[in-house]
Amino acid sequence: IVSSITVSTNGSPLPGLFTISPSYGDELTTLFMFSGVQWSDQDLPLTYMFGFNSAGENMIIQGRSELSFGESVLPSGQESVSFKVTCSLLVYDSLGSSTLSTASVIVTRISTAVLESKIKLQLSSLSNNNDATKKVLSTASIALNQENSSSDVVTKISIRDSLINHLSSLTQNEDPSIDTISTWASNLGAITKKTDEISPYLAKSAQNIAETILDGVISTSISYDTISNILKVCDASIINNHRRRLETTSMDNIDESITKTINLVSKYGNIVSSQLYPGEESVTNILESFRLTTSVFSDNVFTTTPLTENEIISGITGSSVSIPGAIDGSAIKVSVIMSNVNIYGEIGNVFNSNSMRLQIDGEVLGSEVLIVLQNNGEISFKSINSSVIFSHTCDKGEISTTEVTCPDSGFKFDFICQGWIDNMNATCPSQTERPVCHLLNNNYTSSCHVVSYTNTNTTCSCRVNMVRRRLDTLDDVGVTDLVAMSSFVANSFAGTISSPPIFTSWDDIKKVMIVFLMYVIFWGGGLGLISLCIMK
Repeated sequence: IVSSITVSTNGSPLPGLFTISPSYGDELTTLFMFSGVQWSDQDLPLTYMFGFNSAGENMIIQGRSELSFGESVLPSGQESVSFKVTCSLLVYDSLGSSTLSTASVIVTRISTAVLESKIKLQLSSLSNNNDATKKVLSTASIALNQENSSSDVVTKISIRDSLINHLSSLTQNEDPSIDTISTWASNLGAITKKTDEISPYLAKSAQNIAETILDGVISTSISYDTISNILKVCDASIINNHRRRLETTSMDNIDESITKTINLVSKYGNIVSSQLYPGEESVTNILESFRLTTSVFSDNVFTTTPLTENEIISGITGSSVSIPGAIDGSAIKVSVIMSNVNIYGEIGNVFNSNSMRLQIDGEVLGSEVLIVLQNNGEISFKSINSSVIFSHTCDKGEISTTEVTCPDSGFKFDFICQGWIDNMNATCPSQTERPVCHLLNNNYTSSCHVVSYTNTNTTCSCRVNMVRRRLDTLDDVGVTDLVAMSSFVANSFAGTISSPPIFTSWDDIKKVMIVFLMYVIFWGGGLGLISLCIMK
């Protein structure tokens, strides 16, 4: 018996023409006409999307629609490529298959003052037209990024604030889809590219837009690599916060901003892990202020934080996480974020290691997780002898307990008076510096303690409450924020030393003799009575 099956696959639209006119112009001044003609496919209608490429990022100037033509100004090209700008046309059939076509034009640079004036004019003329907003966001942000003049930074900051406002409105006016979300992400990345031109307002708005994008990815099941530049946005936000931390003494709102940014990176890691299967290669990202590695396992978990090629050549070791195997072979999803200690400003000076955000989703055979945190340098743990001495005098007939606290170590001990005259002395105990596994997020579902340590690393055992989590949630369950720190621990206490009273007068001696004679009479009489009783 012979059986057969015929499978039909969808082909991409057949190429037509992609033309741009004129072929030469000035940035944000010349209006270029885009046209796609003679494209064909049996799955109609065809839709068209126009854009241009900047530093490997495709910026959209006209969203996907049935219009096969459009117009827009463009930013200048790079001088290194003779100001050439590569433009793109994506043609889709009704089933979503697409064909890419490119064409190039020459766009020369204009002066900084004229450029800023044109951007302001374009922003002021924007209405609620989404395509018009996309054009201005894409062209203005890229043009601003290519402007290397250090003059009038205040104006550039103001322009970026306006751009972020319009992007925020765009995310509210459009429904999330693979096209809209990729456009939002590319524009957000372009607006936040220059960290020295990011205001506190822009940084906070960028975080909110990044969260909207991540939520949109979750609701539409878009591939994580479509919005990978969200990590660059998070990096820019942290770098900007670090710069402001160095310029201000107020840290409350900055700490909150850092926590929110790390939460956004965690949510991205959540998205990545939801699209991976056990056995697939881990997804790693290395940025200036943090590193992220995301993995999915079905057996015992061992993962290390990513290293650059230079670090590997230099013999540097990454921090690591070991987790027991999954119950019934189910998947364990693990994301590890290592944040640079510098982002915490002065607080980070007391950290031995970079901070780790460990996020676990899955049911494992045990709740003990072993974490090895690599120190940022060799640490020589010190011992300190105390020079603090306390003295206390007990009076005759005094029955009391006096608690004393050592000011250097916080160690507490008691002077106990038991009714007689006593002079007591005590030296506070010495201290030894030791590492501690410190939780940063006050997460009471996790607890950690030091298992072992060397001059270069600290091994922590953490008990983490791990359960399945919905993709759109990020609570404290299965999340641990950890850092290695040093703390001085008081050594064993030698106790108090009593000094006998000194007799300085004949009256003191008489008092002692009276007590002694009473003692002899009492015990002598008692023993005599006992003897008489026995003899009888």
